[in-house]
Amino acid sequence: MKYLSTDYDEKLNTISHYINYPEMRPWIGVNYKYEKVKILIVGESHYLSKDSKYHLKAEDWYNGISDSQKDKHINGINTRKVINRGITIKWKKKSYVIFKNIEDALFSSQLFSNKPASVYYNIAFMNYFQRPAQVPGKSILLEKIDEEIAKKVFLQVVDCIKPTAIIFTSSLAYKSAKRNGALESLKSKNISFARSPHPATSWWNRKSKKYGNKTGKDHFISFVNEQVK
Repeated sequence: MKYLSTDYDEKLNTISHYINYPEMRPWIGVNYKYEKVKILIVGESHYLSKDSKYHLKAEDWYNGISDSQKDKHINGINTRKVINRGITIKWKKKSYVIFKNIEDALFSSQLFSNKPASVYYNIAFMNYFQRPAQVPGKSILLEKIDEEIAKKVFLQVVDCIKPTAIIFTSSLAYKSAKRNGALESLKSKNISFARSPHPATSWWNRKSKKYGNKTGKDHFISFVNEQVK
């Protein structure tokens, strides 16, 4: 994957969850380490195909699944392959709308003095929850262990790749991070963070009092611009 940096993998590979599921390691763009403003975008969760069952029991999932089961659905949890494929086909599938809308917003911001071919060359992306949602296209129904492991893995990733700014594009992820103390940890590290509505929902282009009567997209852009100043 020529758009991907593996410079952080030595540290990421020590995270116990990624030992079981290396496919879930975050996407890190090839130019990320050179950016003054290092942005980590945080999504919600992966999806698997409708006939997948083995992720429905949380404890079993986090204990690791057999290779024979995983091989059948491996692409569904492979963050890096998903984004690499999207870059290659220029986000032309409907399932890539979240990534395309994030890219459009970042291109509309002041982040880049020299515009890259794709913003994903220069940013990092991960999903907050480390178990796929039970139903494709729906939010994950959380159990206590989902939130515990999400916090642990998220903060481990932050320590590895050292972003300067983090944007949660999932209210469910943001609320969980707030509830379990992950946001307090970011504050202690002086890492700026914000949340936006999911880029694939109507709220992305709808004004909200929550965001100062801005659309979700404009709120996202404003936060990025603040980091550039």
